Amino acid sequence: MDDGIDLTADERAQLSAMAQHAAARDHYALLNAKPTASAAELQQAFYQISRTWHPDRFFRRELGEYREVLDTVFLAVTESYRILSNPVTRLTYDRARPAAPSGAARTAPADPSRPSPRPAPRLDRAVSKAMLEMRAQLKERLQKAATLHAEGVAARAEGQVLKASNAFSMALTYDPKNEQYKADAEEAKKAARIHQARQAIAAAENAESFANHRQAHDGYRRAIEFGLREARAFYRLGVLTKKLDEDTKAAVQHLRQAVALDGDNLEYRLTLAEMYTEAGMATSARAQYEHILSVDKTNSKAKESLKELNRT
Repeated sequence: MDDGIDLTADERAQLSAMAQHAAARDHYALLNAKPTASAAELQQAFYQISRTWHPDRFFRRELGEYREVLDTVFLAVTESYRILSNPVTRLTYDRARPAAPSGAARTAPADPSRPSPRPAPRLDRAVSKAMLEMRAQLKERLQKAATLHAEGVAARAEGQVLKASNAFSMALTYDPKNEQYKADAEEAKKAARIHQARQAIAAAENAESFANHRQAHDGYRRAIEFGLREARAFYRLGVLTKKLDEDTKAAVQHLRQAVALDGDNLEYRLTLAEMYTEAGMATSARAQYEHILSVDKTNSKAKESLKELNRT
């Protein structure tokens, strides 16, 4: 080619075909995947397309009018995978997708080394029209992203952390390259998890006040799974694990965490020492009792338990 564009005829043809697929919102064709593809096959197809057509691979090449085609197509590929990798959005898309004509062939854009079915030295009118349609779609997605992000900011200001997290996450799906959206979504996700953990703790404590021990146990466990690093949650989970499941080993692990988070709480240490004793871990139990007595020499429970250990 003498037009200064550093793309082979095959690469131009492949990009032109992908641009048309993107404008038609043919997500399967964009990923070079069959409508019957499994989740694993879709993921593999997406990785292959991404490796082949990632804009970074063409950074030092002169693309001319194809630069915008490549960038827009890559965004469309990412959007296609986002839709098809989610069972709900994939089902919605499949239901609305018109059936392909019998025997219709799809262009496979994955391998630039493959011989081109037709050379495309320049963008034709169909591709130019497709680009206009894609730009309109991209503009619409960016507008949706901006609206959702604004909703997230408002919800965050009002203390509605779960609503804020959902809004920021949705904004990011429409504009995945926006660094501000990424930062806000990550921050809101952490705040939402802490909020959910606090709710789980409150529910657990309420359940425990009514002697609903299993419900309380599950509430403390959920709080910890949400990432809450609170000593009392580990302590109560350890106590209830022993009480309900008679699982001394698991109880010891939870109580160790409680002590690690709040080593000044002698109640936690005393309970851990008792669990160690029951588990036959006399050395560990003795260390806990001795620590308790170094802080509180009058602790009768620790004194008696240590004497009993020393007699054995």
